Amino acid sequence: MEIMITENTTVAMAMELNPKAANIFIDRGMRCLAFSIAEGESVAEAAATHGIDVKKLLDELNNFDELPDERSGGDRGPND
Repeated sequence: MEIMITENTTVAMAMELNPKAANIFIDRGMRCLAFSIAEGESVAEAAATHGIDVKKLLDELNNFDELPDERSGGDRGPND
């Protein structure tokens, strides 16, 4: 069973589940990552605070396997 990030997932947990979540949040102007509120704030609460559509944000957070791997400098190849 695949673990999904939901509206109730905390920002901190979303970053644990998806290594690219921090970049997704920052790209959307959500710079709450460095603040202690990220430990207890849900993805839905953070999205509402920043005027972001939570459904679109969740789609991005849960499709992280399709994003390029920044550590390798591009898309993963067939042998990765």
